[in-house]
Amino acid sequence: MVRRNFLKDLLFWILAFFLGYTGNILNRRSTFEFGNNGSERVNNLIDPSNDPNNNLDSILKKIQDVIHVKEFGAKGDGKTDDTIAINKAIKFCFKHKKALNFGSGSYLYDRKMTWNIDGQFNGYFIEWVGNGAQILFKRLDIAYIAFYKMEFVHIEGIDFVGPAKTGGLPNQNATGIAIYSTKRLIINRCSFTNFIGDGLLISSEQMNNRERSSQNIKIQNCYFNNNGRGGLTIVGCVSGMVENNHFGPERLTLAPVVGEVLHIESDHQTRLGIEGLNICYNLIYNSVNLTNSSWTEGYVGEKDTWINFHHNKIIVHDNLYGITSAGGNIKITENEISVTRSMASDDLGIGALHLKCNSVIIERNTIKTFGKKTLISIYNWTYETRGKVILRENNYITTNCSYIYRFYNDKFGKFTKTHSITRICREDYSKIKNANWLISAPQGGGNALKYYLEGIEWKHLNGMEFKNTTKKHLLYLRDCTITAGASLLNWNKSGAAIRVYHENCILSGTIDSNVPTYPINLTAVYKIVEKIGIPDDSYEMGIVGRENKLTRTSTGKYEWNTFTFNELYNYTFIAQTLLTSKEKESYYISIRYPSNEEGLLVIEIRNGLNKLVDLPDNSRIQIIGRMLNKKAISVVVS
Repeated sequence: MVRRNFLKDLLFWILAFFLGYTGNILNRRSTFEFGNNGSERVNNLIDPSNDPNNNLDSILKKIQDVIHVKEFGAKGDGKTDDTIAINKAIKFCFKHKKALNFGSGSYLYDRKMTWNIDGQFNGYFIEWVGNGAQILFKRLDIAYIAFYKMEFVHIEGIDFVGPAKTGGLPNQNATGIAIYSTKRLIINRCSFTNFIGDGLLISSEQMNNRERSSQNIKIQNCYFNNNGRGGLTIVGCVSGMVENNHFGPERLTLAPVVGEVLHIESDHQTRLGIEGLNICYNLIYNSVNLTNSSWTEGYVGEKDTWINFHHNKIIVHDNLYGITSAGGNIKITENEISVTRSMASDDLGIGALHLKCNSVIIERNTIKTFGKKTLISIYNWTYETRGKVILRENNYITTNCSYIYRFYNDKFGKFTKTHSITRICREDYSKIKNANWLISAPQGGGNALKYYLEGIEWKHLNGMEFKNTTKKHLLYLRDCTITAGASLLNWNKSGAAIRVYHENCILSGTIDSNVPTYPINLTAVYKIVEKIGIPDDSYEMGIVGRENKLTRTSTGKYEWNTFTFNELYNYTFIAQTLLTSKEKESYYISIRYPSNEEGLLVIEIRNGLNKLVDLPDNSRIQIIGRMLNKKAISVVVS
């Protein structure tokens, strides 16, 4: 019995050797199962040692599911034109639902026109596997192979190499592999290089139909380099993952269109957003486009659809931005983004991140630039006032910049709504050497009506500017230290006045005279020195843009000039004395509101006999204010 089993094993390995099924194909595990038409296909080979019955007949049957391209006459020597053999192999395996093995050869491929292979969602699939195989394309002027409406596509271990500078006139649509409307897709351990158009294109076969969009895609462990229009372009997909890929630094500049190395765009005619696409752990040279949903009204306002871009490293040498977008919802988190070249054409509004979006969350990234004029530019591409912008806990590293953030109103007038709020929290600017403005809203007051800043520490030339608006914008500062060397807040007076509320802040710099600033909660402390009350620097004043004087007018009476007559009645004030430890006498403090618009808030000091008296030197008067009506700043910020 043992001898019989040995002979079976020996026969199996001899057959496997001559048919070319050695290598890692034998160790493949099942990737997909499907059985919509009542049938089920097992697309892996089983090692005989793992087969409890050691049944040679069943093993040989499974071998029949994989066909080697050399069985159709392909040489794979890198010299012979294998076009005809490859065409026959592809056609046979597609028709008979077999996997196609390319082994480790190099195959010259010179198809003269695009080959469209349509599965009609009828149980057909594409499965190509290789062990470092190369398919060498020769023409610049065509898109080579396109798959349509497949149940699944699985391509692994194959390098697709374009012709670069030989073989005809450049055509921006000369794509390596195109995949349309596929239900499940895996591309693993492949490379796409030297194509005039896209190295790999994934798209939707039919517009206006979400069911015809590609979905459940997984692109991993692949290499994209020296392509023209795009290395990897995904248009009209529903969901998937792009993980652990390398997008190389070289660009095929002879191409008619030189685009991003990674370009994501949902179906702009159906207006269907990408429900869930994760792009993570990739090394990316040059810029990325993340466009989720289109610039036309529709789906993105109805459903919460997001592109998640996280844990990637981007290095940009020769483009104006690191990440750009034109519509939709995007999360950019925990990435390293480095823009290393300063260009003469670096426009103020471009930015290392240049985003036109419905909503965006940018958090815990490291953004490094060299002399860029703007770090982040954001436009309000939204039809409903529900989009939001959140910038949180990012780390900025730069030598010189004009602006950290520029917030734009849609300059074409197509998007009339604004983001509901722009929130900036706990950002790290400690590694910025020289900067001009923290925030600029140069068009119509920017992208939102409400700006919320929390936990910000900014110590550069200027603070915030808002221009050319007719709307009442709200700026709310909480736990911020903004000490501007020149202008703290610059306001274009041609429009409506901005309202500035602040709480527990340290603010300094000039403010336009007609910009009202309102502390939410304030504490002001004045030290008595030779009967005069002076601001005590050891206490946080919390009041910006005011003179903050406490002036003694007569015995026991002090006038406080911080608030105007009308503003006083928006607050409730209390006051108390802070006496030195040596002081034994008791003092009583009271507040008198003015009776006319010229009057000021008066603080009276009395002793135990109810007589007006001056406080002794080095004692203090503390004034605490609370805003009565906080509806103006009661906005949702999370």
